Amino acid sequence: MLGLKNYIVSFDFVAEKFDEVTQPEYENKDLSYQVDVGVLEGNLCVMCNYEHVCVDLWVMKEYGVKESWSRMFSVQKIRNTTTFGFLRPLIIAKDGNELLLEVNDEKLVWYDWKTGKARSVRIRDGPKSFGAVMYVESLIPVDDPDEVERQRRLREDAEREKLRSENNYG
Repeated sequence: MLGLKNYIVSFDFVAEKFDEVTQPEYENKDLSYQVDVGVLEGNLCVMCNYEHVCVDLWVMKEYGVKESWSRMFSVQKIRNTTTFGFLRPLIIAKDGNELLLEVNDEKLVWYDWKTGKARSVRIRDGPKSFGAVMYVESLIPVDDPDEVERQRRLREDAEREKLRSENNYG
């Protein structure tokens, strides 16, 4: 039987190449798990879901540095919720003590990782189930053809300059 491996892949728009992002050293390797990637407080984060047993939240404090991964918390069971198969972090409260989580695409809870307690977020007349996504705003649209062309020209100019300096000093 072939083993499955989870990858986190990044794309460098300037170099136009893909690269693998190192992952944390997951602690429960003997359990089957699913990895979900997101952004939390501007940092790359990973929710590692261990088949209804627990969920670990890992945050990469310094992008690209494997040693900067730190486990923020581990959720064993959230009271007043069905068994969870999927948790997604959305945002950290201003006081830094709670995290807003989406649970099983059906509800939102504020989770206090110090006490392990959670409280449901009630949305009056809201749907029974829903999905929530956080996004990070960018001033440069990904599909802006002018910006893509500008980046390509900058890259070509940098390569020409590098060759020129190597020929003059090499």
